[in-house]
Amino acid sequence: MLGNALTYFAGLLNKSELNEIKARFVTAAGSFFTQRMAGTQIQPAAHPFVILDEARVVIFETLGGENNAVNLQILVKDTDMQGLGQLGDMPTPEQIIEHKKALFELVIGRINAQYANLAGAPTDATEKARFIQALAALASIPIAIARPDTR
Repeated sequence: MLGNALTYFAGLLNKSELNEIKARFVTAAGSFFTQRMAGTQIQPAAHPFVILDEARVVIFETLGGENNAVNLQILVKDTDMQGLGQLGDMPTPEQIIEHKKALFELVIGRINAQYANLAGAPTDATEKARFIQALAALASIPIAIARPDTR
């Protein structure tokens, strides 16, 4: 889903750098579990979600332009996670799915509220639905590295 979203925005925004970031993301995501299970220390720059953050910066800077407030109103923050409740140390698969569903729905509502402010957002109904789904997939995952302007 994330790889497809990155491919979608690379084409829509005509940003070849997103394809490069996607390739690094897919490689990092593919080896992440194996490395974790082997106890291998993963450098922050090689962590899949840090790489995903790079893509989100490119996408949201393009869509929101100078309007950082639009971007910050869409992306999931720590306060959103706290507002949905903590999953605990050993959440069940059902709890994880419900939590992710709640984040996704939260972000879709935010995207719809900010849609008119997103530069280059499609107007065609079918494309709009694809756009919202792809953007929600990327925006509903909390930011990996805390930045003062995103938390």
